[in-house]
Amino acid sequence: MSFRHFFFKPSSEGGNEGLVGKEQGTGQNTSAPANSPSISVNATESEKYVALFREAIIKQGGIGIKFIKLLYEIAKEPTAQDSEKDSEKDSEKDLTAEDYKKAFSFLQIMDSTLSTQSILSSLTECEGMISSETDNYLKQGNAKKEELETTRKNERSQLEGKIQEINTSISQLQKELNEKNAELTKNKTELEKLDGKFAPKLNETIQTINAVSSASKLVLESLSQIKEGINNNLK
Repeated sequence: MSFRHFFFKPSSEGGNEGLVGKEQGTGQNTSAPANSPSISVNATESEKYVALFREAIIKQGGIGIKFIKLLYEIAKEPTAQDSEKDSEKDSEKDLTAEDYKKAFSFLQIMDSTLSTQSILSSLTECEGMISSETDNYLKQGNAKKEELETTRKNERSQLEGKIQEINTSISQLQKELNEKNAELTKNKTELEKLDGKFAPKLNETIQTINAVSSASKLVLESLSQIKEGINNNLK
């Protein structure tokens, strides 16, 4: 991003450009920059902080910002070598040594005590302020990052513990299931052998029952015959 796009925005009237964050001709800060990406729903995080840094520099002000503004206004003026078509383009020309000298001379007219060192000092202050702001944002970001990582670590630990607990339960249940399956197979096998196990004794018992019934029938028939003989022959 060039200094032009960083510090200046197109004016809504006349096509002129002004310092972002300043009301034209008043030198007062506006409540928010007209083209600040921070208020755009589609702004990227990078653009958001570019806008914040830009506003911080403009709010701080100083001779360095005035020099930048004047330098650009000089640089955008068409030269004799520029064609009419080129002068109408919204493009930024390369700054020349003459541009720097002219901007410095104009500022010296308003302030005879102005020196290159004072401009450099002002811009150095801007750099320091941006570095300080950067440190603050990074400190906040790292604190948030650490907080999120700690939360993630704790939740990961909890989930891993629950997963381990569930896996242990599954293993125990699987063991019990295997034992039940083995018991089921054993019982089925014993059930299949049950008839063969009891067949010999059951057959023996049935034969005994049949023998008793047969013997009893014979004895009873004999007794019945004797009783019938008595009744027929002894009366």
